[in-house]
Amino acid sequence: MPSTDFDAEKEAFKDYYSRNVDVLRSGTESLRTLLGLLLTDHDDFSTPQVSGRVKDRDECIAKFDRKYRAKCEEFGTPYEIREYITDLVGLRIVCLYDSDIHLVRAVLADKFRNPGRDRQGASARNARERVRLQGAAP
Repeated sequence: MPSTDFDAEKEAFKDYYSRNVDVLRSGTESLRTLLGLLLTDHDDFSTPQVSGRVKDRDECIAKFDRKYRAKCEEFGTPYEIREYITDLVGLRIVCLYDSDIHLVRAVLADKFRNPGRDRQGASARNARERVRLQGAAP
């Protein structure tokens, strides 16, 4: 249950992270493999390098503390740290040439929908804006 007690929320996030880190790592590896396969053997561009990571637990907490904690506490907004960490899993695609970027993007756009872009911005950005503007929780 969300609260404004940073120590309690920090412990709750540590527990959440510990329970889910193996699934997050497995999912990251699955997505990395899928993207790698989708981007292999195209005549239009060189096969890019695909990597992924799960953000470190303590870095997640530090990011929340640095970017969101003060506003949440200023407005008395109960929070759960995990709701503010939008980059817990990250994937990176590195193209050999700048000219390949738009080609790779086109291949991925053909295979994946981006609902955040369809709504003129990711829901996470909207959540951060709510905190910034009025102190509402995401």
